[in-house]
Amino acid sequence: PFSYHELEDSLELETELTPMHNVKMLPSKVNMRIGVEQLTQKTVEVPVTPVNVPEGLTLRTFPRRVKVTFQTVISEYEPTTSNDFTVEADYSSVVPGTESIKPVITRYPSSARHMSLSPRVVEFIIEQQ
Repeated sequence: PFSYHELEDSLELETELTPMHNVKMLPSKVNMRIGVEQLTQKTVEVPVTPVNVPEGLTLRTFPRRVKVTFQTVISEYEPTTSNDFTVEADYSSVVPGTESIKPVITRYPSSARHMSLSPRVVEFIIEQQ
């Protein structure tokens, strides 16, 4: 085990593998690289996708798109787009007599951290087809 705090630059080091009983390790040392990158914030607009809607009904949200704000490393800033996210409004979570629902981020890239939605709640109507 090792620990480094407040790294400002990438780190390369050689470390010995911890010996294990009845295990021969070759090589006994490995080179490690710990990459350090700056974080930045990005916002993308993502459509709200209704899910679990019974046949014959349509769930329409207002607004139809929400903003997802997240932190990511600088190298992933440009490649990360709204297509990397899925935001769902689950019909099964609708409380009868209410007019709003809380959308949920159900798919996102592994580089996205500390995500938030705006607005956090969307209004909806249910229509019969």
